[in-house]
Amino acid sequence: MKKTTIIIAMILGIFSLTACGKEEKDDIASDLETIGMETEPDSESESGSIPESLDYTVDGSGVMVKAKVYADGIEDAKVYNVTRKEIDEEFLKQLADGLFEGEYSYVKPYMHCSLEELELEKQVYDNIYNESIGEDGEHHVSDTFSTYYSKLEEITADYSASGAFYIEHNGLLYHQDEWRSDIDSFDGWTADKIAAADYSRIRGERGNHTYELYYEKYYLDYDISADWCRYSPSNIKIRCLDSPYTLKAREKNMDKSGNQLDYETAVKQAEDIMEDMGFKDSEIIGANQLWVSASEEQMVADLNGYAIWFSVGSVDNNLIQYGDCLVIALGTDNDLEYVNAAGLPYVMITVTDAGLIDINIGDIYSEPTVSAEDVLMLSFDQINEIAKEKLKEMKPETMTFPIDEIILQYAYVTYDGINYSIVPVWAYYATRELWFPDAVLYLNALDGNEIGFGMEKDIRGYFPVIYEEPYESGGIRK
Repeated sequence: MKKTTIIIAMILGIFSLTACGKEEKDDIASDLETIGMETEPDSESESGSIPESLDYTVDGSGVMVKAKVYADGIEDAKVYNVTRKEIDEEFLKQLADGLFEGEYSYVKPYMHCSLEELELEKQVYDNIYNESIGEDGEHHVSDTFSTYYSKLEEITADYSASGAFYIEHNGLLYHQDEWRSDIDSFDGWTADKIAAADYSRIRGERGNHTYELYYEKYYLDYDISADWCRYSPSNIKIRCLDSPYTLKAREKNMDKSGNQLDYETAVKQAEDIMEDMGFKDSEIIGANQLWVSASEEQMVADLNGYAIWFSVGSVDNNLIQYGDCLVIALGTDNDLEYVNAAGLPYVMITVTDAGLIDINIGDIYSEPTVSAEDVLMLSFDQINEIAKEKLKEMKPETMTFPIDEIILQYAYVTYDGINYSIVPVWAYYATRELWFPDAVLYLNALDGNEIGFGMEKDIRGYFPVIYEEPYESGGIRK
């Protein structure tokens, strides 16, 4: 029975590999088809020789493996080629046309607005606030609303000292070739410089709620001496402005009963939104139940909604789920300088009993095409021996629970930042405290090299799109 597992990005931190401090790796070719064809065939790579389960303790570390092994589709395993789509105005218009009901508007960065434009924007927010009255008679708005309103008040209070300067924008996508002189690095501590940025913020209505679509992309001028991921960070997020619901971290001992929204209703709403936005060939790959707060002041959580995960361009509905984290394919000839990273194609839609709350959209790729019909992989015994060596490096205090699943899945990778592929990967999972599965180890099934994780994609604050803390939630296995 094929199993796909939800992995929440924040959980990966314990086991993930960043691009910093890597050990030297053997060079491998960037052509994944060549990798597959150069691997020596082994009779034990056939599914019939793969054990149904494993039970051992790793020498030297005490890590326990008491795992079921799932190798569905190994006889037909393939490598696929894909092209990563660059987000343009046409794509943003497709999303806005499908998502919003009626007219919608482009919102300029506040730092580019005139004082008159800022006053009009403040009126829009005042109207949203005045109309957002709940059954309790109180005004309810989202954290996103509060953040932007505070920014508006800050700039309008002393426009001349704010650093704002008027720039006319046309269309739905704004590109700036030079970055602000007072920001000299992407995240404040790396040597990567921001050379340019793309920006879009679109506001409209859907189902009697106001939503905003945010898109940002940063073109980084990398320092070749810095050991870091080679990637142009980008993200698309859609947020409800007039909802009181704020996602909170799930507490493991809280009662899981009493969800006010049934799962099928949530799925139907999410599927309708996906179709409206033009993602007609997507598939559900998992779901999370949500803990949400009734208001910013009331921190008592209720379970009344779901995050529905869709894959866009999936392979046999068996992708590794790594959310907003970027995947690093280790073992390239660039390892001593930098590594390239790839993002997951997904759409995550959050639905509660109040309706659509938010949407996160991952990387967009072309339809997969087969690169190598006959993929030669390392035998499972070879993979498991490599895994034992890797598991020896795990700290015993972080591995007090056993690895209980080993699954053949797929991951999107790139070795040069230009060509992207989907490769088969052996994933080692542990279910921590019987709560959710942890990603312990990923090994490329073609050559045994490790698949790691780099920085998490997020909204960084481009005049003034904000960074929002990700939430944690238990996964529902599909």
